[in-house]
Amino acid sequence: MPKISETLRARFREHADEPSHLEAVIVTLAPEGDAGALEAAGMQIEHRMRGQPIVTGRMTATTLDTLSTVKGIVRIEPEGEMRALDDQGP
Repeated sequence: MPKISETLRARFREHADEPSHLEAVIVTLAPEGDAGALEAAGMQIEHRMRGQPIVTGRMTATTLDTLSTVKGIVRIEPEGEMRALDDQGP
């Protein structure tokens, strides 16, 4: 079962009355993961990182619920600024 960001869940709760609301997400796949399963569940894939098991795109709350039970997904989180662990920032 994938780890799903609480921030992402909260964003969908804020738009519970809008079933077509889309959130930009980053999905990290396990080695056996298949990006095709993301599309089949309804995710709009925008980018697949070459050489990395990471896919970005948009999804609805319904898609998130479906993907929460799909094997081969490590994590689903909102898209945003990412920093390396050793990056202390400005």
